[in-house]
Amino acid sequence: MVTKNKCWTHRGFGAGFGDLINHVSYEMRIVTDPIRLNWCLQTSANNQVKRILQFLEPNDLIEHTFSNTIVEDKAPKNQRHHEYWPNKVLHKGGDYVCVWLYTNHKGGFHQDKVPPRHETISLIQSLKRNGNKVFVIPSVANPGETLYNIDYDFPQYTKMITHALENCKYFICSEGALAHYARTMRVPSLVYFRVDENGRSINRSDLVEFWNTDYSKPINNFAGVAQLVEQLICNQQVVGSSPIASSRT
Repeated sequence: MVTKNKCWTHRGFGAGFGDLINHVSYEMRIVTDPIRLNWCLQTSANNQVKRILQFLEPNDLIEHTFSNTIVEDKAPKNQRHHEYWPNKVLHKGGDYVCVWLYTNHKGGFHQDKVPPRHETISLIQSLKRNGNKVFVIPSVANPGETLYNIDYDFPQYTKMITHALENCKYFICSEGALAHYARTMRVPSLVYFRVDENGRSINRSDLVEFWNTDYSKPINNFAGVAQLVEQLICNQQVVGSSPIASSRT
């Protein structure tokens, strides 16, 4: 069996949970023959990959192994645009709206993903006035990072968000880990981040295109939410089933 080492690089390899979901998903999609993927990332990133593999559908062509860190001095190839490998649990739909929006970001980074707090509160109030039930997903990562924070361990938290996203009507979220997680579940999602005067993401130029999918739309304010959601729900192609064969095409 061929072995492919997945090495760490300081020149652009994403170590965040969302970026790693994208990375793992890409590797699982491109495989055509049996292969051993040997993950040689930093220890924390290797552990994140192990977590990700627990909720994604397996690919029988791949054997995953984990080794000590190997550092490469090269930029990783661009792998931004691809359909995500599916979660074991796919969206079924329900009668409430899920919301997960940053009110802060650890270390002050990625403030473009943090809507003004008053706008977040106003959005939730508006959703409720229009007859929507709203479930605000708390953060498990860092105190003060979202409206609510909890002290759950990762397996408990994953079960909670999986159930919430599986049965919600749609999801409004900041660009980040849960946006990527929802993408593996095919959840209709509106993904928030601010853009510059040219309509480009402040931190990464391709985010607008990246989040324009059948299941997600990028937003930089909360106007016109109902119309955007209608488009997403009409576009939805996977509802509750797990069509692995078709997802590999």
